[in-house]
Amino acid sequence: MGNERQERLDPDIDKADKDKPPEKQRSFKDYVERRRQATQEGQASDLKPPEELVERQVAATAYDKLVEVVGYHLAEIYGVRGTGKSRFVHAVALEAQATGKRVLFLDTEGGLDDRHVRQLKHYEYIGDELDDLRQAVAKATEKRDEFDLLIVDSVGHPVYVNYVTMGGMDAKLRSYQELAALFRDMVRFSRGERGKDMGRRFALSIAVDHTVSEFTRIARDLPMEEPLDPFGGQIHRVPKFIARCEPVEYGREHSIFRLVTWKARDLPRDLEVARFIIDAKGCRIQWRI
Repeated sequence: MGNERQERLDPDIDKADKDKPPEKQRSFKDYVERRRQATQEGQASDLKPPEELVERQVAATAYDKLVEVVGYHLAEIYGVRGTGKSRFVHAVALEAQATGKRVLFLDTEGGLDDRHVRQLKHYEYIGDELDDLRQAVAKATEKRDEFDLLIVDSVGHPVYVNYVTMGGMDAKLRSYQELAALFRDMVRFSRGERGKDMGRRFALSIAVDHTVSEFTRIARDLPMEEPLDPFGGQIHRVPKFIARCEPVEYGREHSIFRLVTWKARDLPRDLEVARFIIDAKGCRIQWRI
């Protein structure tokens, strides 16, 4: 194992390819296949992967980490206002873009400034109309072959706006139904549809949401901090990973937040899986898993 790791971390490339420009160097997949064949044929091989691909394999991105705990499915990131949710998913998007992933970022809140928006290759401001978000997510699902990662920041905001402007319980129930439909389409974006591309579709989607307290405080005098469950009730059977953003430290130069599990496959509840630091340089994620 030690020799294999040392070999994998070696930044050199083999003599046959070292003088080729980057666009003509073979892919990491090709490298693995050539080494496998050489091993099967009993031939010693000194093949080594291209440097930029070694670095990509060694330094796991936030996308990689989320796929590790979620699979190719839907992840939900939630929390009260001011806990860094938008900046976290923005950092996930930038890391994914840097490794060649095609990212679609749908924004309903307008929480990112112009500088952050310009960093995103595929960004759409949807606004707070629930029907507009439904249509945008449905469109992304139809064109899912064009993207590897879908981020909606947030699903909670238009549902919240829709919820508070409705009078009767039947009308408010529609908000929950719309949220369920959004989650369904985001899962289809990630996994594909039965009879079409399911089993051949491998992507990730991330929904940003808010806490129950942001909705219940409308009708009852509850503090913003309680309860800290994500809004949506039984709808949360759909996402395979749900994590809450919490503040650790607010400061003048930087702020620190943590990501804590609420629901996760093979992970206990209330486990800190990551910390992220937000300062003038951006958002840096430090994984604990």
